[in-house]
Amino acid sequence: GSMWLSFNVSGLRPVLLHPETGESEAVSFRMRDGRTQVKLDLGEKDAVFVLFDEPTIVRRFILPERRVCGSLSVDGAWTVSFQQGRGAPESIQLAALESLSDNSEPGVKYFSGTSSYSNNFEIEDMRADSRYVLCLGRVCSMARVRVNGVDCGLAWKNPFDVDVTSALRPGVNTLEIEVTNGWINRLIGDAQPGSDPITWAEAYRVSADDPLHPSGLLGPVILQELR
Repeated sequence: GSMWLSFNVSGLRPVLLHPETGESEAVSFRMRDGRTQVKLDLGEKDAVFVLFDEPTIVRRFILPERRVCGSLSVDGAWTVSFQQGRGAPESIQLAALESLSDNSEPGVKYFSGTSSYSNNFEIEDMRADSRYVLCLGRVCSMARVRVNGVDCGLAWKNPFDVDVTSALRPGVNTLEIEVTNGWINRLIGDAQPGSDPITWAEAYRVSADDPLHPSGLLGPVILQELR
């Protein structure tokens, strides 16, 4: 959520440093009574460093708030390719996104590892003053996003959103989302009667009747324009 934190510092500009990417960004702040109040907007599992890096005479700075001014749903069929040696076919076609654990093919249903989702989407034009964020919806469990072959980063917590501004271009864009899930579904698959086990765990016991965990990219996948 949004909060103001007070630091026993004055006269220095605060910036936020994101440990998972190493990138820094400006932050809203106000100075009073020898202290600096910094506005933080933190989501689930978020963590940031607040750095006071340069002297400043500015006593108050408020970042303009960006709002969603447009959105595009990435629909249509998805091609899903699978990490080999894990019991899955080389690839499948999905008419719509769904949990891999709901698939009728056992190699997909019990798949654990990295699956790669491919699709295309088209945008007519881009504004230089806008930011473009790809919202992945529900992901089980983490995802790496590439747009037009450009690595746009890893999403591992809610919200599963990735800034893709630098990779987008007007016209058709290619999208690849690599999703990695845990190994519990494969262990349950290996416990099925008559299965040919692919993996095992000495200290982790499962049964054939254990419920499968949702896996893969469940979406919806939406491109948002923020201005």
